[in-house]
Amino acid sequence: ALLFAAGLRADEPAKPLALRDYLPTLLLKIQADTAREYVAALELLHKLSESLGDAGLVPAAQVRQAEREFLQSRIDALQRERDHADSLDQFQARYQAKPERLRELEDAAVLPLQRHLRKFEDVLKGLDALGKDFSKRDDPDDAHKLRAALSRIVKSATMFDDTRFRSQFTIRWVALEKQTGKELIQLLHDKGEERRKLAADKAELEEKGKTLGPESRRLMMSAELDIDLARFEGVLRRYESEPWKGAQDAGQRHAEAFRTVGNAFATVLLRGCAERLDQLRSSWPEVPPLLVEKVDLLAGDREQAERAVTRAIKSPETAAAAKAKLRRLRSLAEMVRIGQRLIELALIQRQDDLDNLRSPAAGNTDANGPLTQMLATEKSVSREKGQLLRVWVEIQIARLELESDLGIAGP
Repeated sequence: ALLFAAGLRADEPAKPLALRDYLPTLLLKIQADTAREYVAALELLHKLSESLGDAGLVPAAQVRQAEREFLQSRIDALQRERDHADSLDQFQARYQAKPERLRELEDAAVLPLQRHLRKFEDVLKGLDALGKDFSKRDDPDDAHKLRAALSRIVKSATMFDDTRFRSQFTIRWVALEKQTGKELIQLLHDKGEERRKLAADKAELEEKGKTLGPESRRLMMSAELDIDLARFEGVLRRYESEPWKGAQDAGQRHAEAFRTVGNAFATVLLRGCAERLDQLRSSWPEVPPLLVEKVDLLAGDREQAERAVTRAIKSPETAAAAKAKLRRLRSLAEMVRIGQRLIELALIQRQDDLDNLRSPAAGNTDANGPLTQMLATEKSVSREKGQLLRVWVEIQIARLELESDLGIAGP
């Protein structure tokens, strides 16, 4: 039956397999994989919501909402897995491709983008891991050991590999340790003035449609790091002085002091995280140029690109169809750029929501409480990731179709 559906006779040899043949089935596989990842994420969130519900931190209605979302995601995943399995069976009946060959085609089509997505997720997971590591250092009897522990946390964090933050953190923090309290206050004043001046310059330039130059941006980032480090050093010194000792509410005072250090430390870490994210943001896999008569059909001027297509195809009907495909391809390429930013924002929001959900203030009975927001953000992450991968594959399909019209040999 599968051979018949694929249009083959039983004695007909399998056709040679090319990337363009596998892309439609790969698109269904990506959708199924994304649906499975969403199920796994909602399963963890459902279990967390049950724990928070048992502790009285979130209302029962929100716990039930988490379970409903989880079960609905399973239904969607089952449907997408079935669609992919059906498509794969028909594809295999036609091409009889080995799993190794399919893996090669999949890697060629989407692996660079998938790897980059994982890098973004790894940075934010790494930030979450640093927060958990810090939370283990809350023993009041080890207050004098906290400074060394925090230094080790930063030095060992792989998320800061290849960043200026790691070296600057060590150099500047060591220098701050040697300053008196009065000198720290003066530094905060001086760096605050420097930052305010640069911020005023930035605002003035933006009103004229311009941006700060690279050196000014570097100086602003440097001033901001100095300010954050000086504030962090100040609260850490207070913590090291053990102000809770002898107080009747020593436990509460220690917890507040430790939380204050944690907030200041997190602010510093976010500087390094932002630098790492900026590196990733500037190195997304790009859609390769498509050149006709030395004109880049994807990144160049649209009218010039369409004229190049018209000259390359003599038939008016074929040229019109090719220009329509070009417009779709250019639109998809722009959607990729937008999608990249959307997934960045969704992943950052996910981390913020997770922090809010774990915080003591999470016991919010509001319908739009932290758990409800987390569910919405998790759905957004799944949607943006699936859409970005889908558009990436659709670009390759559209590109191969246009290359065929133009007589350009494709894979």
